[in-house]
Amino acid sequence: MPFKSEKQRKWMHANEPEMAKKWEKKEKKMKRVKELIKKMVREELAEMNEVRIPFSSSHIKQLKRAFKDMKGTLPDNNPLVQKIVQLLKGQDKKVLQQLANADIKYLSDKAKDILGEEKITEEIEPIGGMAKIAKIVKDKQHAKVGGQTVDMQSANLLMKLYNAVKDKDKEKMNKMSEKKLIMVLNKLWSRVKLKLPV
Repeated sequence: MPFKSEKQRKWMHANEPEMAKKWEKKEKKMKRVKELIKKMVREELAEMNEVRIPFSSSHIKQLKRAFKDMKGTLPDNNPLVQKIVQLLKGQDKKVLQQLANADIKYLSDKAKDILGEEKITEEIEPIGGMAKIAKIVKDKQHAKVGGQTVDMQSANLLMKLYNAVKDKDKEKMNKMSEKKLIMVLNKLWSRVKLKLPV
């Protein structure tokens, strides 16, 4: 148990020296633990500061003032525009999102464009059996998938399902064997036929 005050420490050393020694050891251990915790907290805070968004509210105001007087839009082949786009592409998503939301003339639009491009490139592409289905739709010709001939209309139906589902489901469909994809396709057709008016 650590000492509660300096008075208590002196009294313990004078009256109970053995117990005072034990308490001194415990106190040293506790100090070490506290120092380690402080060090860990400092390191964590330093890491958080490295990750923080670099634009403060005053930076945003300065950027708004800088772009406020800009009239019209500059062509994309303008060297200034190319420099701005190059600088923005070098930023991480948090910074781009901050700039996009800041409503800075021209700069926010460019940040939104770059964020939009990133979303497009992150789409999951069909692979495996789904790649064959996508090729049927692209080539507008039937082909064999999983031992069965799949026509363009059926492939188009399956691709509509693929494009409509979330990314994790797209990954599941990419991992499916060709025979399972044919089973899914047959289930789709049975549901479509149920919905068609007679």
